Amino acid sequence: MVAVHGIAKKLSNHLHLPVQSGSASVLDRMLREYSPEHYLSLLEKLRKANPQIVLSTDIIVGFPNETDEEFNDTLKLLDAAQFDSIYSYVFSPRSKTKAALMDDFLTDDLKGERLRQVQKHQLLIQDKIRQGMVGKTYSVLVEGFGNMGGIKKWKGRTNCNRIIHFRPDNDEQDFKWKWVSLEVISATALSCQGTLR
Repeated sequence: MVAVHGIAKKLSNHLHLPVQSGSASVLDRMLREYSPEHYLSLLEKLRKANPQIVLSTDIIVGFPNETDEEFNDTLKLLDAAQFDSIYSYVFSPRSKTKAALMDDFLTDDLKGERLRQVQKHQLLIQDKIRQGMVGKTYSVLVEGFGNMGGIKKWKGRTNCNRIIHFRPDNDEQDFKWKWVSLEVISATALSCQGTLR
């Protein structure tokens, strides 16, 4: 799969690879058959094969008895991986799993605080990545439009699943499901503003 992402032109430059945790001991308790080091080596191979690829993941905080050190390992993995985005959750037990039977010393408040900390940490990473897009031009597939502060703006996604909003030259133009060329003129951690080129 890594090799294909380096040569195939029909694949999106985006891949979602759930890691769940940056802690080797938490991954072991989750019965995951990989380590943080192995996971990061896969990301390195993907980026070497396709320098344009953008990566996202899933993060779970508050797995039973997650220590401060184990939680901090997840923050370190976020720094090392430089994900374009993450889906993050507090652990919730599923019936008939070993994790559901584990005694757990973590409080709901602590789990919630860790989730907020992960999300804040990731947003700083995303903001830095998005700022690097400013001044560059992207081909975007337009999905639809909405009103932002009373202004009509269209929204589309790049080949790597990044969202860019833009204003039409006039309100009569229909861009839905069309490819347009947009230069990013400003960005936040979650989206970008562009102008037609």
